[in-house]
Amino acid sequence: MEKLLPSNKIITEKAKGNFVFIKKKRYFDLSLHSGVLLLGHNHKVFQKTLNELRKNYSLTNYQNKNIRSMILKYIKKYFRNAYDLIFCTTGSETVIKAIRISRALSNKSKIFIVNGSWHGSVDQTLYFSKEDLKPIPLSSGISDDIKKNIIILPYNDLEKSKKILDRNYKDASCILIEPITASLPLEQSKNYLKFLKEYSSKKRITLIFDEMVTGIRTTNGSVQNRFNIYPDITLAGKAIGGGLPISLIIINRKIFDRIKKLKRKIFFGGTFSGNNFSLISCLNTLAYVNKNKNLVRNIINKSKILQDKLNNFSNKNNLDVKVYRFDSFLRIIFSKKNIKNRIARDFFEKKNKIRITKFTKYLYSKKILYPKNGIIFLSSTLTSNNVDYLVKNLSIALKKCFK
Repeated sequence: MEKLLPSNKIITEKAKGNFVFIKKKRYFDLSLHSGVLLLGHNHKVFQKTLNELRKNYSLTNYQNKNIRSMILKYIKKYFRNAYDLIFCTTGSETVIKAIRISRALSNKSKIFIVNGSWHGSVDQTLYFSKEDLKPIPLSSGISDDIKKNIIILPYNDLEKSKKILDRNYKDASCILIEPITASLPLEQSKNYLKFLKEYSSKKRITLIFDEMVTGIRTTNGSVQNRFNIYPDITLAGKAIGGGLPISLIIINRKIFDRIKKLKRKIFFGGTFSGNNFSLISCLNTLAYVNKNKNLVRNIINKSKILQDKLNNFSNKNNLDVKVYRFDSFLRIIFSKKNIKNRIARDFFEKKNKIRITKFTKYLYSKKILYPKNGIIFLSSTLTSNNVDYLVKNLSIALKKCFK
């Protein structure tokens, strides 16, 4: 079996479509830069963007108003209640600034985060919890003062969440959630999101949806469009940038008006925030996806085929695994039990750590890179033959490691 390199030692020489090249060998990339490359590696839109930038532009953060308005026009298709945009560079930056907005508007410091959601490398949200829902830092170096302002809600548990909200809402500025968590992509979140929307509106708490992963990749463009549940602020990025770093804070009309009336200044700047390189890449990507109406639907269909075939194989062979999916991204959970939250998921992943490592090594020997974070993304360049290849090799790997 080919030796698996540590992820930080893997150096790719080039990439195209669904594949990267390592030491002149072609590997199937199931991460696609953590979901950024919706169109695959080195897509013609990305190449067009690079040529356009090389010929006509220099790096500047003086925003072109026409480009800004065109991006907003497309964004409104994917996030229907969008009224204005704040351009950022990374997803983490949007989280920091969205929290800043909510605190400025409310004069309150505490924030609700939902267990299982991931919001980047941000001190204010870099926490997880166990069953007791007490915040546990994911990194050293985080001030104890930050922990005092963190309140964790249990994902998809309305009753417990309401009790926690009722005890703490008077001191809270916002509720921050991935509407569909990449850590456990469950379909059954609509009622929970509806509850958070109704509660936050009633108590005047800013509701923030982190749709970094789900933006564009989802039926109707976003989770909020699909479920018809709209937050006050949306965070978007990843696939929207087409391969260059850009992220967006999308605000509704109500938040826009409140910011405008606020006498205190809210700072949004950043050296690369809204630079024209990233804006043009974003615009070209949005235009292409919008023009090719079936692009996302085709990815979703192939993702479903992959999920169904792997689950059918697992059931037939009595394997203790199950593939979960939300539209165009998937995750293998290493248990057939009905997993409802990340706490349960983490238990089975820890329990099967040795088997998962063996599984990953086997796939590497078959020239498939299994994502370190476990989230499988597919691109628009995926063919039916590619799907068959993945089904075949993932099935063999699962049987070898989890029978």
